[in-house]
Amino acid sequence: MVSPSLFDWAPTPTQRPSRFGTARAFVWSPQGAIALILLVAAVLRFVGIDWDAGQHLHPDERFITIVESQVRLPNGLAEYFDTAHSPLNPYNHDFGSFIYGTLPLFLVRALGEGLQQVGRSIDPTTAPPFLTDLLGHLKNAADYGEVNRIGRILSGVEDLVTIWLVFLMGRRLYGEPIGLLAALFSGLAVLQIQAAHFFTAESSEVLLTTLALYLAVRLAQTNELRSWAFLGIAVGLAIATKLTAGLILLVVLGAAWMVWRRRSPTAASAFSLENLITGLVVGGVSAAIVFRIAQPYAFSGPGFFDLAPNPKYLADLQSWQRIASGQADYPPSDQWTGTTPYVWQLINMAL
Repeated sequence: MVSPSLFDWAPTPTQRPSRFGTARAFVWSPQGAIALILLVAAVLRFVGIDWDAGQHLHPDERFITIVESQVRLPNGLAEYFDTAHSPLNPYNHDFGSFIYGTLPLFLVRALGEGLQQVGRSIDPTTAPPFLTDLLGHLKNAADYGEVNRIGRILSGVEDLVTIWLVFLMGRRLYGEPIGLLAALFSGLAVLQIQAAHFFTAESSEVLLTTLALYLAVRLAQTNELRSWAFLGIAVGLAIATKLTAGLILLVVLGAAWMVWRRRSPTAASAFSLENLITGLVVGGVSAAIVFRIAQPYAFSGPGFFDLAPNPKYLADLQSWQRIASGQADYPPSDQWTGTTPYVWQLINMAL
């Protein structure tokens, strides 16, 4: 059962329901169900958004917030891609390491500076009294004490979109009831609720990998060239959010395999193979271009087509690879000492 649109539930013209009947039909319809699930999920994600009372108690979030408060938006694209001089590059602000993807960093910085300009453009003496406190926050929206709240709100919004995508994917594969059940489970998942309260890369990564997974499902069913392009964009954005999202490439290969298996038996093998190769090239080029834009400081620059790897970025990756493998001592990693590789991780993810 495949519905072309999320809102493809409109009554036929001959029904002519009353206003009360329309409202009641909406409440008991799939639209009403997904709206209720998203409403409950929003409450669970946005209540307690200032859970640490401004004390910055999450260590990863605190570091990202410090970096966020130091970087600045560049003056144009030329400076943006100039790795050595861009004010948006964490390495240019004496941060020896920034292993996270830069896409969430850029989004929150842009939102913070935009909200800050709005707050400072409003005369507090002319604003209603109930907006005074809000204006006080907006005036410093890009600063250390406020920008993490913007990041947390963005994490919550991203997670709501993730739930919606889970519904779309479940509906496309198994029908509306399974899609709604999957969305409900996603909305009530404790780990998602927890991560949505943090200004970290997790909610962004989950959103973009879920989008890539949904697009891979569409691709496996339709083999449309635009699906390849959109899938490549989603993959590029996901990897620019967190490098571990690169595992989604296995899903892309799985989708390609499904396309090959579902090819028409009447079509020439060469034609099918040509389509598949074209799709893979389009998806790969889309992913590469998007990654170049969203993670510009993985490259040396200064121009868009200067694609030599950034030595600082490579050294950063190598340093954290040593930590992850246990070759370098790092206190938070002590919990993994003596554990069985892969088995320990799988048990903890399941339980």
